[in-house]
Amino acid sequence: MNAITLRLPEALQERLKRSAQVNHRSVNKQAIAILEQALASEPASLPDAARTDLIHQQAAELMEMGRRFGALPVLDTRTPDEILGYDELGLPA
Repeated sequence: MNAITLRLPEALQERLKRSAQVNHRSVNKQAIAILEQALASEPASLPDAARTDLIHQQAAELMEMGRRFGALPVLDTRTPDEILGYDELGLPA
């Protein structure tokens, strides 16, 4: 295991010590536990409320993109079939 040195503000160091005592861990083990929790990047690791907030935020961003793209002018009035080159039977022309 590699060593790392951190210069923590005194108030943060005190909070870490108290948190370690409450959780019956050494300061080192508490710091590792906190870092592992903070660095967990999988949405499934988020609490339900945070995961829901994240989903709502992403949905709002997608809706905003849809509104912006929907407001763009139509530059090609051909139908999708005409653009793809399909005939009236849906076959490539």
